[in-house]
Amino acid sequence: VVAVGFLLLDILMMSIRVSLLFRNARLSLSLWNSTQLNLIGFLFSTFLPGAAGGDIAKLLCATRENHGRRAEVATVLILDRLVGLFSLVLLPLLFAPFFLDLLRSITVLRHLLYMDALLAVSMLAGTALVMFYVPTRSWVTWLLDRWPGLKSLALRVLEAMAVHGKARGSLFVALFLSLLANLALIGVTALGLYAVSPGSFSMRLALVAPIGHLANSLPLTPGGIGVGETAFNTLFALTGMSGGAETLLCLRFWNVFIGFLGLLVYLLGLGRIVHPYEEESDEARTGYMGVESAN
Repeated sequence: VVAVGFLLLDILMMSIRVSLLFRNARLSLSLWNSTQLNLIGFLFSTFLPGAAGGDIAKLLCATRENHGRRAEVATVLILDRLVGLFSLVLLPLLFAPFFLDLLRSITVLRHLLYMDALLAVSMLAGTALVMFYVPTRSWVTWLLDRWPGLKSLALRVLEAMAVHGKARGSLFVALFLSLLANLALIGVTALGLYAVSPGSFSMRLALVAPIGHLANSLPLTPGGIGVGETAFNTLFALTGMSGGAETLLCLRFWNVFIGFLGLLVYLLGLGRIVHPYEEESDEARTGYMGVESAN
């Protein structure tokens, strides 16, 4: 019950995050619709390769009846995925100072942290290049000049990313929400380890669990089955723990309960859930005028 509660907290944090990012793009996605969208994404990510299957499902639902704004909607979802991934990459680096003796004694784990840090810097540099560096538009125009349709789409995406770059406060809030969401995921992992191997439970889990979940999200097998178990077994063994694969299987079992909620939302169907602010203002104005006329 506690594990399912943590998973629901994880989804709530992600739902607030994506709703906030849509607001930066002058688009409206209510928290309720955002929660439904993330439940559907959770459902599909459990049996399609990696996390990509859930992202594709969310993209199809969010762009419905949004002709002319699909590039902007897709950009928000891509940015949402990048923020969530970056927070997962960042967590091992935040926990590393608490395990310096362990890192000094295990060369492989230390090298994994170096790779993790390199990935974090690369993500930051790439995002900054797209959001804040103006000549990027000229480079894209030059590279895609032979394909006008693709060039137009790429420029719209760059413009949408630049808009988000101006709302830096919201980006920091989104990152904070992502860290909370992934801490909840680590909490679920800790519960799984305690359930299957309480004797090997250790706080070292906080250091290696995010790396294991990164490996599990790679789009190689449906839901990361096999890949995640191998990664967790290896990482747990490096830090003197056991039951890595069993811990992840525990999580997969608990994910089924959340998947049922996503299936229910999917079967009930979602209409148009993303609206431009202009449309909402027109609807509110129309409703107000109708009330005035009635009075």
